[in-house]
Amino acid sequence: MNSERPWPRPKVFICYSNRDCSKHTSVIQSFAYFLQDFCGCEVVLDLWEHLEMCREGQMSWLSRQLDEANLIITVCSKGLRYHVEKKSRRGKTPVGRRGNGGISPIGESHGDLFVVAVAMIAEKLRLAKQSKDGGDQELSRLMAVYFDYSTENDIPTVLNLAPR
Repeated sequence: MNSERPWPRPKVFICYSNRDCSKHTSVIQSFAYFLQDFCGCEVVLDLWEHLEMCREGQMSWLSRQLDEANLIITVCSKGLRYHVEKKSRRGKTPVGRRGNGGISPIGESHGDLFVVAVAMIAEKLRLAKQSKDGGDQELSRLMAVYFDYSTENDIPTVLNLAPR
């Protein structure tokens, strides 16, 4: 992407596990700054959107971001795979789907919002693969990535359809 690109900048949503170690969160922030500063992207990261999430509600905010993003990047890690697949094995409803949006108290992580996000992304992937027209455009918006401290095995099964 060219940093001299005219406005509007491409909007990139980053989905990641907030339950990995603090070093992982630092890598996510560095990646977001890289996309913003060197690639000229408008980056959406929950760490930067606390006020907006509280104002709008977590589920509404997440749904809107997934619909509006030009590119959705899921950063896969051991923690993301563990929590996503643990929820599906137990058949539990993610915390973010209970009640009226599940806004967390200040200072607490956003529960399992990333688990809900991965499920929503997986559904978008599934629908894009089934679509006869326009599926390629939707599929090109979705990407699963991992950094050098993770492996391809850390990509959850539900994201197998995602380009890497």
